[in-house]
Amino acid sequence: MRRYVAAVVVVLVLAACKGNGGASGDNQDSGTSGDGGDAAAATCPARAGPPEQIRDTLGNRFGYGCGESFCRLTNLPESPPLVSSCLGKPTTEDLGYVFLSTGRLSRICEGPFSGMDSFTLDSASCRPVACDCPRDCPLGGACRNGLCQRPFGALDQEDVMALCLAAVPWPATCEDWVRTLLGERGTLLRQAIAACAGKASCPVPADCRQP
Repeated sequence: MRRYVAAVVVVLVLAACKGNGGASGDNQDSGTSGDGGDAAAATCPARAGPPEQIRDTLGNRFGYGCGESFCRLTNLPESPPLVSSCLGKPTTEDLGYVFLSTGRLSRICEGPFSGMDSFTLDSASCRPVACDCPRDCPLGGACRNGLCQRPFGALDQEDVMALCLAAVPWPATCEDWVRTLLGERGTLLRQAIAACAGKASCPVPADCRQP
């Protein structure tokens, strides 16, 4: 089984900063458009096997073809540029996007690889996997409110961090990475961390995408 190692530096820095949760009181459906529940399942054509591509909530597309809960994605012309987190300063050849389905939400994350099987996860650099139909979700995930997710289960901090970044563009440069961490991206991540502090099941801040 492939392994990944979580990088906690960014999370610890953000947790030390001041921030307000502004969390909603529950994790219920928000009722927004794009609900991929039973109605969508009834109208979407069936698909055999995993999707060839997946997309994030910003519309960026990535090549998919592994069928595992952790796998490296293929960069496409519709994929965002790979940018170092500016912490460990890995070379661009070591950077990549991965698909993760370890929590309730399916996520696309960026970070450096060490060999084929080891990936350093930057939890502050993930976006949810978006969907229109259940067939858009790898590993048989449900399409609910336009997001690939497990039908049931609590949201953890990494889920909520991804939801809070759902509408925030991927940084285009290292300088952009730092600037956004000090701006909107950092504000939303601090809200996510504050909302989850001491909780096994995290509420989602009101300013963030609802699951």
